[in-house]
Amino acid sequence: MPCNEGMSDRLRQRFAWAPGTTVIDTAWTATVNLPLRRGVMLVVDFRDPTGSIQAVRQANPAFAAVPAPPVAVTVSDTSGATQLVPFTELSAATFRFALLVPPDAAFNFKVTSSLLRLADATGSPLPQNMFQTLLTSPSAYAPAPAPALPLGRFTGSRIPARVYEFVVIGLVSP
Repeated sequence: MPCNEGMSDRLRQRFAWAPGTTVIDTAWTATVNLPLRRGVMLVVDFRDPTGSIQAVRQANPAFAAVPAPPVAVTVSDTSGATQLVPFTELSAATFRFALLVPPDAAFNFKVTSSLLRLADATGSPLPQNMFQTLLTSPSAYAPAPAPALPLGRFTGSRIPARVYEFVVIGLVSP
């Protein structure tokens, strides 16, 4: 599912990449000049040293064919319009969700699961099994400052990014 599919108009306007509209008439245009802005990658990694994600898959056949763990990673604008951050890859024992957002954009960021017990990167359980904070994405041009939150860090890739790491520490008790 493309990351913009199902996104509300308010969130689409909030995360607008370029102002205005570009009209391309292929009958008259030899080259296309599209205005683009740099983006900032919001990355959320989940490590599963306990094998709890596999246990959920074995206990529930509906999850067996789904590559992503049963977690909800969302961003929303201040009016409450919410978008899921899509699952992007599995590497070793790390499950990654990522979304490219415009620089200097304010949004609410939330991580939760009804089936897996979650902890921060140090292994401390999350209160109410949820992490939620108001973020402003870093500038795409300025050097990355030290992260303000203990879970967030910046990466050294060519695309500026902020990475949040979580650990799966077990199953949620019924």
